[in-house]
Order: sequence, then structure tokens, then C-alpha cells
Amino acid sequence: MRIGIAGNILNKNRRGFEIYLRHLITHLNCIPDCKIVLYLDRPSDDFNHLENVSVRLVTNNVKTFVWRNIFLPYHAFKDKIDVMHFPDNNTWFIQWKPTVVTLHDIAPIICKTHRITTGWMLFIIRIIYFFIKRTARKIITVSRSSKMDIERYLATPAGKVVAIHNGWDDKGFHVIPKDEAYRKISSIVDPNDQFILFVGGIDRRKNVTAIVQAVDIVRKRWKKDIKLVISGEYKKIKGIPYTLRSEIFYDPSVREYVKLAGYTDKETLIALYNAASLFVLPSFYEGFGIPVIEAMSCATPVVVSESLWGHEVTGDNALFFDPYDVVDIAEKMLVALRNTKLSEKFRKKGLLHVKNFSWHNTAHKTYEVYKQAVRNKAKQ
Repeated sequence: MRIGIAGNILNKNRRGFEIYLRHLITHLNCIPDCKIVLYLDRPSDDFNHLENVSVRLVTNNVKTFVWRNIFLPYHAFKDKIDVMHFPDNNTWFIQWKPTVVTLHDIAPIICKTHRITTGWMLFIIRIIYFFIKRTARKIITVSRSSKMDIERYLATPAGKVVAIHNGWDDKGFHVIPKDEAYRKISSIVDPNDQFILFVGGIDRRKNVTAIVQAVDIVRKRWKKDIKLVISGEYKKIKGIPYTLRSEIFYDPSVREYVKLAGYTDKETLIALYNAASLFVLPSFYEGFGIPVIEAMSCATPVVVSESLWGHEVTGDNALFFDPYDVVDIAEKMLVALRNTKLSEKFRKKGLLHVKNFSWHNTAHKTYEVYKQAVRNKAKQ
């Protein structure tokens, strides 16, 4: 089977979309009957070592809309693609070939009261969702909770949406000694610093300011100089309002305990997870939450928003808080910090739980969806 994958998101979004796509391509490459044509809009040598992956450079000197709806169909026909996969919440507006879309979540609709997108962007997103529903033979999403939301809010036909979990990078994120971890992050924190860690984007959906305020409460109640490290690219994306630095550093005293580490490479991120006392994710909504799995694979206790996705991804091996209640966030962090027996239980159970997530399984289940999309064409 010849599978086309629209890869124009690569090297533009160093977050969940790109993590997902890179692992998916790498593991699809290991399936003997799977031949991938990866369409890029800029040169890249990242996949040259993969035997079953061919890279097609489709130069983009125009708007992405034109690239996706005119240039891409031309090359899909030329390359005799059996199925086209859009892995980044997007699609073409005509079903030129059997189409599969990964719709990671529908956060802009679920969280519209938080204004995580501008009004005009939300309008465009609703149009894209309409065409995803119309053109996709199958919609893949990354959790059962996200599947329920898509079926409810987009009213998709029965059987169209398939939940396939993201995987765990078992060759990357792992436990390392604390002293080794601190050596690798010496430019971010001092060896004696105890800190809470957040990893992710700085957009409003992530609720970053709530952690900052909660850590302030923790410091005052616990009487310890615990810090907060925020690891995430402070990159503004068109149409997505970001949390302002002035909102994070709302008081001069905040600079004493909050460190914006920016985008961190994989090795540094592994060290941050291993050195952290806690990992906290206070998002209002997530489709999956890859950093949760990364943290658990480094034996870091997790404290996360009370939610269906939170329980699903952690397997209940975490403490849960109301993301709208800063005091509750602080109290749950204090429980995890003070109760060493509970934290140790989460460390051990978390290491076992992450083994339920595999990029190998993600790729094989995705390949089955490709075959279903092609079979659906044959029935028409």
C-alpha cells in the first residue's frame, strides 16, 4: 500500500503534532507492506535513513491552503497514492484520494469560553472541521475521551472516529540518577534547587498562570524555597493568544521562583523530568497529554487536571485537581510533596503504566485504519 502523508507541519510545531508524526513515520517504516510518500514543503534529511519512506519536496511559495488543495493533489495522483493521511487537524477540501485525518482534539470548541483562539481563527477552524467530517473516510484521534467529544460536537457518523493512543518513547525517556540529571540542567537550576515542572506550550489552554499562583501558595504554606520550571517554546502562533509574560510574572517576587526554560532538547527534557519533584499539568483540556507519559516514564509523580483525559492517560496513577481552583492545585501539590509514600507509589505504578502505550502499536493500528479507508472506497 502506498500511503501519502502531509508532513508540512514538520519543523514548524515542536509540540504534540510533530512528536506524533515523527514517531508514526518511524514505526510505519517497520511494516513490510507499507510504502510511505512523505510530502514536505521544505527540504529535510531527517527521514533519509528510513527504507520504506520516500520524501517528496513540494515547494510552497504560496499559502498553505493552495499547497494542500492544488499542489498536493497533483503529486498524490502522480505518485499513485492509495490513501492520504493528514496528521495535524487538517485536510484538503476535496477527497481526491481516500483520506484519513488525525484530529488530535477539538479544544477550540470545547474551550471556546477561554478564548484559546481568536474569533476569526475559530471561524476558520469550524470550516476545517466541516471538511474533515466530509472528506475523511476515517478520523483518528488520540484518546477515548477525545473520540467522545468529536462524536458529540461534530456529530460524526457511527464508526468514522477511531481512538488510537499516542505512544511512549521507550528508547528515550527513562530514569537516570538525580545527580546526573542536575548536571545536565545546571544552566537552568542549581544542584540544590527543588522544583516543580511544567512542560508544554504557553497558550491559554495550558492554564500556566494557575501553576505560578499555586506554587506561590505552596511556598508560603510549606515554608520551603521550591521553584517552578516552565519548559516550553514561547512562540506565538497566528490566531492563538499566548499567555503574556506580564501574566506569568504578575508580581516582582515571582521572578525569584519561576524559571522560563524555553524549548529544551530531548536530553535536557529527560534530565528535567528526572530532577523534578513533581510534574504538573493544569490544562483546561487535552486530547492526550504526551508530557504526562514522558514524566511517568522518568518516575516523576504527576498532578493533573480532574478530567476524563487525565484519568485515561494516567490510569489514575496521579493526583487530580480542579484546574479552575488555584488553592486546590496548591493543596494537591502539597499532598504529593509531603506524602513521600504516596509519591513513591505513583513513581512505581507510573513506570508500569507507561508500558501500555507503544508507538509500535500506534503505527500498526493506524495502518489498519488505512486499509479500512481503502476498502471503503472499494465498496462504493
